[in-house]
Amino acid sequence: MLLVLCGPARAQPLKPQNLHVIQIDSNDADDQAEALTAALRSRARAAAGWTLLESTQAIGILTAALRCPKRPDAACLQRVGDQIKSDRFVWGFLSKAGGHQVTADLHLWTRGKPDVALKETYNDNLKDENEDALRKIANRIFDRLTGGAAGTLVVHAGSAGGNVTLDGDRKETLVRGVATLLVFGGPHVIEVHAPGFVIATENVVVQPGSTANVNVALTPEASSPPPVEGTAPKTRTTQRVLGWTGVVGGSILVAGGAALAIVFEVSRNTLNNDRQNNYRNSTQGAIIDDPCFPPPGESNSATSSGCNARSLAQGVLIPEIVAFSAGGAFLVTGITLLSTDPKHEEPNDASILSLKQLKLSPHFGTRGASVSLSASF
Repeated sequence: MLLVLCGPARAQPLKPQNLHVIQIDSNDADDQAEALTAALRSRARAAAGWTLLESTQAIGILTAALRCPKRPDAACLQRVGDQIKSDRFVWGFLSKAGGHQVTADLHLWTRGKPDVALKETYNDNLKDENEDALRKIANRIFDRLTGGAAGTLVVHAGSAGGNVTLDGDRKETLVRGVATLLVFGGPHVIEVHAPGFVIATENVVVQPGSTANVNVALTPEASSPPPVEGTAPKTRTTQRVLGWTGVVGGSILVAGGAALAIVFEVSRNTLNNDRQNNYRNSTQGAIIDDPCFPPPGESNSATSSGCNARSLAQGVLIPEIVAFSAGGAFLVTGITLLSTDPKHEEPNDASILSLKQLKLSPHFGTRGASVSLSASF
């Protein structure tokens, strides 16, 4: 017998996040600034989910070295993060506020996220990092900047399997549609990835020390029906039909143009031969240039035949040019469509022609012209 005991999903531990605490700068309260910096670093070392990275540089030195404004802007803070190789750091300024008080203007910079800022005013006699009062102030500042104590985030996504991505870099597994995570307080973005469903994104705010539940509605992915076996996709079939139409139609037009070219050449040769031999003025012996308009008394059967030959040649010239031009355009288009058609098996359908070779052979001579058109399937 196999007995399986299932309990509620446990919250996954916080992923430690690296943090720099840059030396707080000051013009008139250096001792207080050094003590507060040390107290903040002690708090970061002891805080769950944080790993303190050591840094000895002050924000004022970094901004001066990077030629930033004295009060660093967003672009400058980006360069500071690059300089110290950090994705998040605490920085700020401390100054005397009068009445034996100092004011700390502190910030948490996180790459790709909005700046978190706060101000804290306290007694200027707190100059020792180990004083309980200063430690309490440092703990309060740190918790407010970083979101404070951890909260619990419970994600409900029906009964789907898959995983949950937190803030783009942390993944937790969905168990029967539920994932429980320990997170820092504040806003977070979650993505639910489940096989067969569209990725779902939700924004949630977790209060420090509390539990937040978020219900995610999953949408099934749209599935396309499988292609019917033995058929080609519609786009391929259309392209192939248009390609063959262009090749066959272009070939017919080219053949027609060739036939008209034959008529033109025959008529032109007849006209030239007859002009040379027969169109001569009987009184002057000169060649009659235009058989359709011979001199008075010189009209005969030869000039009539020549006139007919010239009219026929002139009549077929323009159709010949049009047929060759259109046929060439159709052939180029058809061959381009066929050459770019994706490879696929020929369908076993005798009604669809598979033209393998098309050959057009015109022949011209001094006595006439001919054209032959051959094709294989």
